Amino acid sequence: MARQIEELGDRLVAAGFTLEQSNRLESNLNFESHFKNKTASAIKEKINSISKIYGVKNSVVRKMLVSFPTFANFDHDRVISKATKVYGSKPQVIAAILKHPSFISLDHNRVVAAAADIYGGKPLVKKIILKFPPFASYNHARVIRDVVGIYGNEPAVKKAILSWPQFAGFDHSRVIADANKIYGNSDKVKRAILAFPPFAGLDHERVIRQATQVYGNEEAVKKAILSFPAFASYDHRKVMRKLTKIGKLVGFPKGEISGKVLKFPALASYSSRRYFAGIDAARELERMGLDGNGSALRIALSNVNLSPYVPNTNRLRISKAKKLGKFAEPKFMMQLRRSLVREIDRQKVK
Repeated sequence: MARQIEELGDRLVAAGFTLEQSNRLESNLNFESHFKNKTASAIKEKINSISKIYGVKNSVVRKMLVSFPTFANFDHDRVISKATKVYGSKPQVIAAILKHPSFISLDHNRVVAAAADIYGGKPLVKKIILKFPPFASYNHARVIRDVVGIYGNEPAVKKAILSWPQFAGFDHSRVIADANKIYGNSDKVKRAILAFPPFAGLDHERVIRQATQVYGNEEAVKKAILSFPAFASYDHRKVMRKLTKIGKLVGFPKGEISGKVLKFPALASYSSRRYFAGIDAARELERMGLDGNGSALRIALSNVNLSPYVPNTNRLRISKAKKLGKFAEPKFMMQLRRSLVREIDRQKVK
């Protein structure tokens, strides 16, 4: 047997596998039993035939065999045909198998039915599986039981999984323990994760270090993240470059902008387009005489939580909507008017 395995390794190398790949495969009993009597040319021919089915290079198939050695044992045309009947898209089925080779070994009618019983609706489950193929491999009854045992809120856990399917694959006890070392409050960490499920997949030590380099206040950064968990996912150097450029338009110094972001972390999530629409609304109020001694633009930059776009348009800002004869006050403009009136009243008192 040892001699056969050694010869198999030589034949695998001759068929195009690297020595490292060959060593890993020849130690797999299932693979060894399937290929022990095949010549190098037969192995190469098998790889060629699989490559044609998936439309990929032979090197891709070789890597898939290393990660899932039984991949070579299947009738790939038949398996793809059966899975396509379940999911309805042959290209997406092929893509799923290429991403997650063990996908080929599953009974997909059973997989979809079992997951649909838990999450509700086969179309939704199919969509999730094609987007994140490992989802098909999970025991979802166990996943829900274990994760709910940690977070204590089954509807919120299911919502987290459906919005970010990778959530189902984490060891959440470890995730919370690691995050708690950084933030020091496991309850707030749990709330942050359920509010923004990708929070569970972040390297928070790196997140805090990089954000602190930008904002200069580690405790304020942590507070901002726990109040607005998506804040942890941003490239804050890019955020500050964008906001600094916009801030120059309204006289905000960089230091003041970073302070605003830490106080209102959702500001980091808004696009330049949204800010410019907010500035547009402020300038419209200035033209109406509600200036507040230059306060309109500064208030606008800090308060774009409500939509600054003209209602019933495809996110048009006021100046463009007026040219098209579609002017109507955005909710943001109404809020800004009230803020300006209060600011003007305060200035009168002074």
